Amino acid sequence: MSTEIFREDFTAGLVTEGPGAPWRLRPVDGLPEGDGIVRGGPDGLRVVPSARQPQTRRPAFTEPKPGPDGAPLHLRWGAFTTGGTASARGGFTARPGEVLSVTAEMGLRGFGLRSHPYDDVAEATTDPRLGAGGLISVDLETGIIFDFFLTHGRLYAVYERLALQPDAEFAAFTYCVPVADRTPGTLHRLQVAYDAAAGTARWTADGQEVLCVDRIGLRSLDARWLRRDNGGREEAVRPRGLSFGLGLFLERYFGQGVRLSARRLSVSTSPAASREA
Repeated sequence: MSTEIFREDFTAGLVTEGPGAPWRLRPVDGLPEGDGIVRGGPDGLRVVPSARQPQTRRPAFTEPKPGPDGAPLHLRWGAFTTGGTASARGGFTARPGEVLSVTAEMGLRGFGLRSHPYDDVAEATTDPRLGAGGLISVDLETGIIFDFFLTHGRLYAVYERLALQPDAEFAAFTYCVPVADRTPGTLHRLQVAYDAAAGTARWTADGQEVLCVDRIGLRSLDARWLRRDNGGREEAVRPRGLSFGLGLFLERYFGQGVRLSARRLSVSTSPAASREA
């Protein structure tokens, strides 16, 4: 039996100010609340970038500023839960013997994607580089990430370890695994579950497990889904906790936009399955 420890229906939008505020926003490119306009109501949450396409007036990302390496920051808007303990760095503690899970209903629609100028984009509506929304699970202590990405036409499971520091010697990498095609008007029930004692993470979409990682910290998935790799040494990692959130993502900018929809997000714990023979 699971125990719900956090629940959000977004009817009041995102509460980020005041004592005990359940959400925090991440500044991006000098924008205190990131590149996002947030609206909540009976139908849940809707987030769009801050700008508009001049011709269509549809949502569009604000032009990113170059980052330290010349590339824009990948996360353009991010909202993160604040509940938990200091040991999990603002997240929820992952206790041995329990499975820590986040569940959300989410959808995404893109705008102006086909007007891209890139020769290496095979399908604009499914390429996460051109715009995506995400359900985020991150350990800020180790840089481990278990995400779902939604594009206009496809759903991805993302397994990642951030370098945290430019000179990091451990393996930092990103796997982006396509797990389902989708239509933009559809909301999906997404769940990421982490078992600290077993060292496993599982991604479930609409009731079906679509990815499992049981060697966290290692490059353990099919190489064709490896999108970034610093060549560092591999090491096993056991996150002590996770922070959860929602995000808008972008790698290539040409005036396009997306709209992220979310209806309910919850965090829960449940007893881990016995590993005895």
